[in-house]
Amino acid sequence: MVQLKQDTPEFSFDLGQSAIFGLGIIAQRTPNGQFAQLGDTIQVINSIVNKLKTLPADHESGRMLGDNVISTLNKIVSFQFDGGNLVTPDMVNLLLDSIPLTTDFEEAQPVHELFFKQLLAKNATLLAYPDKVKAVLNKIQEFASTHTEKEEDILGDEGRALFQQVIAQI
Repeated sequence: MVQLKQDTPEFSFDLGQSAIFGLGIIAQRTPNGQFAQLGDTIQVINSIVNKLKTLPADHESGRMLGDNVISTLNKIVSFQFDGGNLVTPDMVNLLLDSIPLTTDFEEAQPVHELFFKQLLAKNATLLAYPDKVKAVLNKIQEFASTHTEKEEDILGDEGRALFQQVIAQI
């Protein structure tokens, strides 16, 4: 993780994408409060986000890495929320400001499905930001309605069904 936190010219987007994805899986599968690498993972996320801010908006590898960072952050907010000690309101805002995923379509569907499932489960961390959640839902709906080709599908069948359930509840 030390390499991922360093701002080096040798930074590998592929390595970063794989590593941050793996950390997200660990965050999802580890019981809340027992993810020993939570602090380091958040440092890595912040480091990568800062690095991505320096790249052109059309940097494809950076955008793919960014989508995987948001995937991991989604899992951390959903499964490792610690009352704001490490998973701060800034991290939750970063998540909400970054959805929908619009580059890594393979990753987009499970990220949006998890987000919808957390809203349906009344995740208090997410519901503490009702206006931002509604804005995210609007952005998801707008993107999904204008990108109808299968290879640009950010929801999938299950995601669309979950989305409709969320809309009916909010």
